[in-house]
Amino acid sequence: MDRIRKISAEHGVKVVEDAAQACGGSYKGRKLGSIGDVAAFSFQLNKVITAGEGGAVTTNDEDAYIKAAVFHDAPFYLRFRGARGSILGSTRFQRQYC
Repeated sequence: MDRIRKISAEHGVKVVEDAAQACGGSYKGRKLGSIGDVAAFSFQLNKVITAGEGGAVTTNDEDAYIKAAVFHDAPFYLRFRGARGSILGSTRFQRQYC
C-alpha cells in the first residue's frame, strides 16, 4: 500500500480500496478500508459481512462523499430519462460527476 499511495500522490490519482474481504484487518497499524481515498465493502453472500446483497463506501474526502451520495440515487433516475450503455444506465451521470 505504501508504494500504491506514493504512485497515486505522484500522479494525482485517487486510491480506491476493495475492502470486501478485509473487515477487521490492518496494515501498519491502520485499519484496512481507511488507507485509500475511498474504500468499497461488498456484503454479498460469501463476504466477511453478509447481507445477501449490498455494500458500503467509506471515505474522508468530502468531494468523494458527495459524488458517492449522488451516485447512490442517480442511476435509478437516469435509467428512466433514457441513459443507457453502462452499468445501471449511468453513462451520462458518470461523464458529468465522476
